[in-house]
Amino acid sequence: MPSELDQNSTTIEYEQLQSQSQLTQQPQQPQQQQSPAFLFVIDTVHEQEAELDAIKASIEQILTILPEDSLIGLITFGKHVSVHEIGFIQCNKSIVFRGDIDNDENKLKNFTVDRIKHLLEVTPLNGGISRFFQSISEIGNEFNEILEDINIDQWRASRACRPDRCTGVACQIAISLMESCLQGYNGRIILFSGGAPTIGPGRVIESSRAKHLRGHRDIIKGKAPLYEPACKFYNELSNRCVSNSHVMDIFACALDQLGIAEQRILCDNTGGSLVLSDTFTTSVFEESFNGLFYSYDIQQQLDDIKQDEDDEVDDTSSVLAMCFNGEIKIRTSRQIRVSGCIGAVSSMNETNTNCISTQNEIGLGGTSKW
Repeated sequence: MPSELDQNSTTIEYEQLQSQSQLTQQPQQPQQQQSPAFLFVIDTVHEQEAELDAIKASIEQILTILPEDSLIGLITFGKHVSVHEIGFIQCNKSIVFRGDIDNDENKLKNFTVDRIKHLLEVTPLNGGISRFFQSISEIGNEFNEILEDINIDQWRASRACRPDRCTGVACQIAISLMESCLQGYNGRIILFSGGAPTIGPGRVIESSRAKHLRGHRDIIKGKAPLYEPACKFYNELSNRCVSNSHVMDIFACALDQLGIAEQRILCDNTGGSLVLSDTFTTSVFEESFNGLFYSYDIQQQLDDIKQDEDDEVDDTSSVLAMCFNGEIKIRTSRQIRVSGCIGAVSSMNETNTNCISTQNEIGLGGTSKW
């Protein structure tokens, strides 16, 4: 009796074998593991030096446990944004972008991701990646020296005004830099935010202390004029980040509100982590940041792999417990419809299978692939 007619065979798997001609035309090559790239975006607007020192100490500690072939980059921001050229080891060199461009409508309109990529003058073909990204094995000591030279932003706030912080511009430049250098490459953008953005696109509050930060009632009643533009701005950045196969994490530590309601979509759509704490000196930040780079040892599976007695096995090898470019695709029969997906996912706009109507969708619907 065929297996398809057996009552005990509730599930049957079919394996399609390729012909010899197909195997010769498309030879399969072992895929090499790709080490990720990490771009650190540091907020330098702090009232106390200890806040910035805690961020630098955490990054220096993480560099000791990351794979040596991992690529690292650095961006700092306050009133303006500095993109550090860590490949220029003769001295500390950086490209500075203005953060207070919201006062000029023409500059704000022309300040796009494509425009930033043009100003950086870097593509994977012209060898400019080494200007902003270097492996830890080649630049580890020099990178620590650059971190030590980072100081608190020297632009002082005006009287009765909040400090100038262009978080939105820094995120836009970080995504542009990763897109120019490492589009489709496994990478994370790690943002350290110490307060609410007050200038530039994506700001959530006015610089004047006479105006308070929006609350939940203000958002519901439509009395938060900066809420919708900021959400739209960060939503466009998250879609761009998803198309580049990059992840964005936010570590926000401050005693006051930071405007995470507008910025959280950067983490939700890209599958990143969002951590909130009072200060960067607390154990919550330190343990959460170290947990992001958790690694596990590779154990040899003797049942599947046979090795000779003379071969040496390295039991100390470890890999990072993080994944990139993950996809979820659902295929159903005609009687079953896809309602949606709940979680930190983004739609890939594929509707090959039956999808439920948008009125009855659950989570993120309208597609069968995330």
